[in-house]
Amino acid sequence: MRNLIYLVIACLAMKNHVMASDMMKWDVVEASAGIELIKKEFETVCSGVFLTPGVVLTTAHCLIDLKKASVTNDFSLKTGGHFFKVGGRFNRRRFTQNLKATHWVPHPGYRGNVIGDSIDIGLIFLEEEVTDIDAFPEFAIPQKDQPFFRVGYGLRSRENRRTLVRSKYFSETGSYYCVRDSAGYPGDSGGPVFQLIRGELKLVGIHTGRKTNEENEVEDFSYIQLIDQPLITDWITRQLAESYFSKAN
Repeated sequence: MRNLIYLVIACLAMKNHVMASDMMKWDVVEASAGIELIKKEFETVCSGVFLTPGVVLTTAHCLIDLKKASVTNDFSLKTGGHFFKVGGRFNRRRFTQNLKATHWVPHPGYRGNVIGDSIDIGLIFLEEEVTDIDAFPEFAIPQKDQPFFRVGYGLRSRENRRTLVRSKYFSETGSYYCVRDSAGYPGDSGGPVFQLIRGELKLVGIHTGRKTNEENEVEDFSYIQLIDQPLITDWITRQLAESYFSKAN
């Protein structure tokens, strides 16, 4: 019963922000976000995706030792050599917002960067809501025989740039997929990973980092933390519900 109440409240929190399925095609890529982080000893950048106008999903490891954070939607989309052209819409002139975070919560199942034994997701809650996004993602279970489309804000050509990369399934470890992906850069962590399912882009996971070998050398693979599983979706639903309830009071 309690989970049902959480679900209802979470739905209220997201009301009017999830577009009808016929509107959610490639537009949902614009829900991706760049995250500027000030940590105890350094500043860095991560990636994420808006779940609602005021909440961003990213990796838990991006939130460790964090002092301040802000989220931006001011990067135009660039498609790399691993992707096919979907049109010029994503390079349109945007109304830029830099949104300050009020607080952030890593998943309690995060155990450090241990692939398979750790749930590497977290949520960032914002002071203001984003206003220039037309569609927000829906979760889905990935299909191994279909390509993945990953969005990252990593450092490329001396600047952080939103880039869309296509990759393929390689192997599975716990709640993670390993995919063939040689285009990952620092700053891509937390970026959304989509699949085209029944003609619609669905959020199946987030990028958690490049694969390394026993000599700690980076390989041409990366890991995806899968999202559509009860330990994660139930936790996200509770967090959204509690945030909505606290604002309502």
